[in-house]
Amino acid sequence: MKRLDHPRALALYFDRANSSIGLKASQPNEPDTFRVTIHPTRDYGRIAALSFFRFHQFDIRSTLVTEFLEIDDGMLILDLRQLRQLNRPGIRPARNPAPEET
Repeated sequence: MKRLDHPRALALYFDRANSSIGLKASQPNEPDTFRVTIHPTRDYGRIAALSFFRFHQFDIRSTLVTEFLEIDDGMLILDLRQLRQLNRPGIRPARNPAPEET
């Protein structure tokens, strides 16, 4: 969040051709933005963007992380090809549900 100057909200953009998501600082009252909740004792924030991921038909079943971030013209770029699953002790990854029979 520091690299975006601790924004109060973020606008998200999906670039299918480059398999990336852009995050741009915004104001909470602007349309199509997601409010940032800053963790009180850490230097990171969280957004509730499930609607964004559902709209773009992402199938996310566990926490994903990356160390490969870049800033381009004030936008934080997340390369989806560089994601890896976060392994948490004692937490099993979600299983794929069985397809419904027709």
